[in-house]
Amino acid sequence: LDTLASQGPIHATADFLRARLAQVFPPNRFQHELLAAPLTPQTVGRLANVRALVVGLAFLGLRPAAQTGRAMQATQRWGLYLLTRAPAAAPRLLGDAQAPGLAELVHAAIIGLHGWTVAGERDAGAGTIAMGEGEAADAALWNDQQGALWSASLDIAATFAAPGPDTLQRLAQEWSFAGATPFTTDTLTLEGR
Repeated sequence: LDTLASQGPIHATADFLRARLAQVFPPNRFQHELLAAPLTPQTVGRLANVRALVVGLAFLGLRPAAQTGRAMQATQRWGLYLLTRAPAAAPRLLGDAQAPGLAELVHAAIIGLHGWTVAGERDAGAGTIAMGEGEAADAALWNDQQGALWSASLDIAATFAAPGPDTLQRLAQEWSFAGATPFTTDTLTLEGR
């Protein structure tokens, strides 16, 4: 899908994060999941039944900058989810010959993500990845005694290009749904134009 709405910083960041996670956590060893946020007990239960190492990624939201102009400045918030399995607590945390433990997964995620910059493409702004607070999954979501699930936030600055009348016209054409009101530029006033 290559529409105007799919060319912004959220898509560029998703593409970057998915590619980077595939480098750090090889898909032949880890199952990669793009998840809907917030995680529900049903989603966590489905992941627990995978019986494999899982790397999940979810878009959690945007926090606009206090002082932003027509080109929106914001911080994207993403969720990173790492799941490992082992029959005992020590290998779940520290790993063994069968699979890496949670400590190894967390360290690999920090090496592969924190401090790297998402390059802007098309109308997407660029931002550096800051790994935020990470913690084990809440017991309300997780009751698998052989698995360990860890989540962390990823904050990435983003700039959304300022739209002009031609941008809105293109969006209206790409999103021409049955029954939609046609877009006209004569009712639009943009400051600074």
